[in-house]
Amino acid sequence: AQERAETRVSKIHAGLQESERELAVLEQELRDVDQLDDALHQLSHEKALLDAKAEAEERTDRERGVKPDTQSDVAQRRAAEAYALEMQIHIKRAERERKKKELEAEFAAVFQEVELKRGELRHLEDNIQDMESTRKRKEREFQRLQRNLMELLEEQKME
Repeated sequence: AQERAETRVSKIHAGLQESERELAVLEQELRDVDQLDDALHQLSHEKALLDAKAEAEERTDRERGVKPDTQSDVAQRRAAEAYALEMQIHIKRAERERKKKELEAEFAAVFQEVELKRGELRHLEDNIQDMESTRKRKEREFQRLQRNLMELLEEQKME
């Protein structure tokens, strides 16, 4: 029984190590999501700069008295760039949220699995310790019985 328990402990321990490696991979993927956050922040910054530049150019054009119709090509190009940046931002946000949800769900499942294995390991280790203490107690009892038997044999010899 003790050997089976020790074998089971070894298997659970190996599974626990595998789960811990999975957790490390998930943590790396979470760091990748953080990189998506950084990219999203950069894109938002670029869009803010583009918007500020467009506003400044429009203000300058108004001050110079340039009519909006004469700058339509430039304005359309800026609007297209702004729209493209906005779409990139939306795509990155959606990707980040999707990955984050997937990783959080997977992380929770693996973490729960790790906790279950740790609990099972603790339980098995307790059982092994109980078996070991029972074995030692039985060994002491056997030695005591053996001494008593030897004393009885010596007494019988003497008679």
